[in-house]
Amino acid sequence: MNNITAFRKFVSGHHLYAGLLITLAVLVPSIVFFHEGVLIKYILVPLGVINVGFSDAPGSFKHRLNANIIAIVAFFVVSVIAGLSRDYVWLSVIELLFFAIILSLGGIYGARMSSIGTCALMCFIFFSDRNFVAGDILLNAWYMTAGGILYFFLFIVSYRLRPYKLIQQMLGEHMIELASLLNLRSNYYAPKVEYKTIMDQMLKKQVVLKEQQENLREVLFKTRQIVQESTVKSRSLLLIFIDSVDLYERILLSQQDYVQLHNAFDGKHILQVFGRYLNILAYELEQNGLALQQGRQYHSKRELNKAFEKCRSAFYQLRERQMDSTNMEDFIMLRQILYSLQDLTDRIKRLNLFTKNKKDISEQGQLEEGTTDAKIKRRIRDFDPFIPKQQYDYRVFVENISFKSGQFRHAIRVAVALTIGLIISRIFNLGHHSYWVLMTIIIILKPSYSLGRQKNIDRIGGTIIGGIISFLTIYFINDVNAIFVIMCFAILLSCSMLRINYFIYAIGITMMVILSYDFISSKVMSEVLLQRILNSGIGCAIGYVSSLFVLPNWEHEQKNQYAAEMLKTNKAYFLSVAGYFIGSELDIEYFKVCRKNAFIALANLSDNFQRMLSDPKRQQVKLQEYHQFVVTSNMLCSYIASLSYYAQGQDKRYISEQFRVVYSQIQQNFDTVQKTLETADSIGSGAVLRQLPVNQKLMDLLEQRKKELQLSQDGPHNTSIRKFLTDYKTINSLFNLINGVVADQKKIVAELAKG
Repeated sequence: MNNITAFRKFVSGHHLYAGLLITLAVLVPSIVFFHEGVLIKYILVPLGVINVGFSDAPGSFKHRLNANIIAIVAFFVVSVIAGLSRDYVWLSVIELLFFAIILSLGGIYGARMSSIGTCALMCFIFFSDRNFVAGDILLNAWYMTAGGILYFFLFIVSYRLRPYKLIQQMLGEHMIELASLLNLRSNYYAPKVEYKTIMDQMLKKQVVLKEQQENLREVLFKTRQIVQESTVKSRSLLLIFIDSVDLYERILLSQQDYVQLHNAFDGKHILQVFGRYLNILAYELEQNGLALQQGRQYHSKRELNKAFEKCRSAFYQLRERQMDSTNMEDFIMLRQILYSLQDLTDRIKRLNLFTKNKKDISEQGQLEEGTTDAKIKRRIRDFDPFIPKQQYDYRVFVENISFKSGQFRHAIRVAVALTIGLIISRIFNLGHHSYWVLMTIIIILKPSYSLGRQKNIDRIGGTIIGGIISFLTIYFINDVNAIFVIMCFAILLSCSMLRINYFIYAIGITMMVILSYDFISSKVMSEVLLQRILNSGIGCAIGYVSSLFVLPNWEHEQKNQYAAEMLKTNKAYFLSVAGYFIGSELDIEYFKVCRKNAFIALANLSDNFQRMLSDPKRQQVKLQEYHQFVVTSNMLCSYIASLSYYAQGQDKRYISEQFRVVYSQIQQNFDTVQKTLETADSIGSGAVLRQLPVNQKLMDLLEQRKKELQLSQDGPHNTSIRKFLTDYKTINSLFNLINGVVADQKKIVAELAKG
């Protein structure tokens, strides 16, 4: 993705849209209060907007509605308790410890509740400090609540005016990321291939796509307007997402033996032709995503059919010149890539039609017409297996009050760090803004060391750079109106970048704070600038030391758990697909659930590995073996996805008794690998069978095809078995590849289990 595309994606994306909403809710009352000369008195109103706005994560309307109400009530209650007891130091410390643990434990209920807990702790810090919140506590708490209600009102209005806007923006962003994944895949066809670099980049991209798909499932399947309405727009948005998940699978299933591919066809230009065509498809998908984000139609300037025809012609010309009985199998692999390109082309053209909202949805994908209660319930039930599940049960909370729980250890860590920060700020008298020490600790401390470490770096760097920019702005610009415009831009920047780039957010929020104080007094401003940098630095130091030494969560402690889940879901995914080739019916819904679970497990596994890379070297236990497991799991998932393509075609000719023994052997190998990971006993868990039985039916077909090639010059173009042989050989090869990867994983998991 180039810089221009990234900028267009941001400008039309939901992060900027949400940032504009918060900025509007902050600026309107602030301007009015400033004009009336009472901004200082009512400063908690815009602060209330920011607290509720920052805790409002994207999701379904119902969930966001409930979360906003919970946030407003929680912030009021916590603020009042903190304010009324702040004169009693011992009581404030006890309350700080209590709220730090309870509110941090809210993260067990998901990212949205974690954000609410963090902002509630911020409110506690604000109201505990007499320098920040002076005067009547209840009145000030109501001022802050009024700001939260103002944001809540604007949120409701914006949703009612444009109910589909968030979904369009999230879907568009998802399509752009899919295009980026497709571009990465095209690198495999370049003359010089860095296989490890490409694989690592793809694994990172899959983590992003997994998170987007989970968010989209929540927004789409829990929004009544989408699953119940039968308008063209609602059906189109739903089917765009369903097709995008299928497209994601198709991009993954284009996994090939690229080393063999390059050995056979390097220097013959065909691979570069395929690679360039993948870039064209990625560009089309990217432009479709941008158009969907912006709510406009995209009219392609490229004719995909003509571009694909160039790939087809290049393949046939090369085959005509060089294919014989000795390299036939290499050309079968090349033909399979051509089929994959054709399928990708058809899917991207279909997505383009949906974004135009002009195509009548086919009966296969169309939601039934009618609004009877029975049909509505059936529609919602059909999507139930795909909706992210979150249990809001007190028993989950109680079960997590244990040192075995990573979230509970994080809560204790936050409580200890805040206590240390409070003691240091009181002993050393860090000024009127000593609460920034505690705020920084709350912000940068995360359940995992790697996430907290990156936040720490971003916080320090962003604060320093934001302070320098603010100083230069005030020093060189004397026009109050110009400074106000810059401050507005800083507010928008911070509100928009909170969930995208914390470094830029830290720059924006620092500028907003310092420039705001400049309106009070230049003397106050210089004091604020120094305290901002000093107190943020102290908070970062306390947070970093706490993440290292206070019940730290290291990623290697969870690697076997993620590996076990990966094996379990890949096995279920394989069995749901492979059963078709021995005569079982393909349960499409069950298959899609298994596919979703496998993709989620793969993304979680990759994410855990990426975070482990940020842990201290001594905590990167079995890093090499873990990386091998992540790579082989990705390959395995891709091979199963490729196999599913043929199962979904439901061609009865592919069903064969030859695959029955193959099916049983791979299932047994999966069981052996799982047992090895559970018991750490490589010998006692049993042996894996690396070689599958020879497929006699395939041998007969290959021999027949070779005879045809030897007898007829026209053979490559006109034979009755060519297409079936290509598919049947690919299916057999996929079974062999799957078995080989599972067998390789036994040795890897044996090493992992020892750790």
